[in-house]
Amino acid sequence: MTIRRSYSNSILTSISEFLIALIIILIATVSISKYCADYDYYNYVELKAQYKNYIVTNKYVRNSDTYVLELMNPFSKKTKEVYVRDYLYYNTYFVGDTIK
Repeated sequence: MTIRRSYSNSILTSISEFLIALIIILIATVSISKYCADYDYYNYVELKAQYKNYIVTNKYVRNSDTYVLELMNPFSKKTKEVYVRDYLYYNTYFVGDTIK
């Protein structure tokens, strides 16, 4: 007695396995790229020179050594994220402060 597997069933199985593998690879790639992102970190003098008169709209900690300041240009109302490494720089500015 011979048992035959239907051809369409094996195609659907292989397609679903391929899609599951592709989704897992995409999730791993996105998580690795977020973890290993290379940011331009500013020190205190560069921050004050380049973003003079910008307003701090938000600040938060991205990971253990990356602190993020969201700055807004008061004239164009465009926001930009600036990354600092030192906790001292992060605590210098508060939401609503102008960098001077």
